[in-house]
Amino acid sequence: MQHAPPGKPVYKPLQTAKLKTMCQNICDENWPEIVRRVHVAMAAHVRRYIASISRCVDNESGAAHGSGVYLDINRRPFMLTCEHVVREGYEGGGRIAHLPVAGGNYHAFPNPWFFEPDPVDLAVTAVAPASWSSSDKRALPVSRVANNYDVAPNELLMLCGYPAKAAYFSRFTGQPVLDSPLIPYTAREAALPEGLDPGRHFGLHYEMGKAEAADGGSSRLPPAPGFSGSPIWDTGFVAGDCRDDWRPETARVIGVCLRWNGGESFVLALRAEQVRVFLLENVRKIVAHEHWIERGRPADDTADLE
Repeated sequence: MQHAPPGKPVYKPLQTAKLKTMCQNICDENWPEIVRRVHVAMAAHVRRYIASISRCVDNESGAAHGSGVYLDINRRPFMLTCEHVVREGYEGGGRIAHLPVAGGNYHAFPNPWFFEPDPVDLAVTAVAPASWSSSDKRALPVSRVANNYDVAPNELLMLCGYPAKAAYFSRFTGQPVLDSPLIPYTAREAALPEGLDPGRHFGLHYEMGKAEAADGGSSRLPPAPGFSGSPIWDTGFVAGDCRDDWRPETARVIGVCLRWNGGESFVLALRAEQVRVFLLENVRKIVAHEHWIERGRPADDTADLE
């Protein structure tokens, strides 16, 4: 299976008045180009950590299904995605798989998933060594998942994943190939509608009509389904006073995309502190499960993430 080249949509925040008090080098004229620069640097940096998750019933057909992030926890690779991505993927006799090598074959998940349903809506599994040994992906150190959701006002946030609408299945080469482009998208935090818990969730603007391609082309931002499970990154650019020496390596994961509200043009995400609690509890369960299988007894469940 292979991917098309990544798209380059970017949301251009138009209001700069509040930023001028934080970043003295910002003005209406240079802000769009600054956003593009941050966006392109972030997209190049984070793509190595993002997983494409497909769903299939047999080996001859399939569809893009969701996204995930590879995490390095205690020097082992894990996959984090949404519970509903996993659950819906296995419904009706289906299977889900990930793509450890671009242009290669999708790999199934042989290890069990540990999960928590909505409102947490996360699932995690250990990536099989056989899949990871030849992978061209990288596992993000779990230390780069923020301890808390503490984003600066007007910060630039990035969502990067594999929206299903942009993907298609082709037999042009004679072999079934899933073309699923990686789409990076830069925006700002959105206010949560009433009824959602701001202590658990946050929102990200997802306005397809206001997005533009970073390269000035005609690419359009696709509908968001398929982004579920994607990490959302705090670039730290505004928090760092918009300095010219900003680097994407300082960016942190401050949440995971759960679902899209098309009517109100925002993506709902789970906050970083909720993600870390989930990981701590469920990685311990994975370790205990492995010890039970290998040794016939559970392991000490006091291990930390790092």
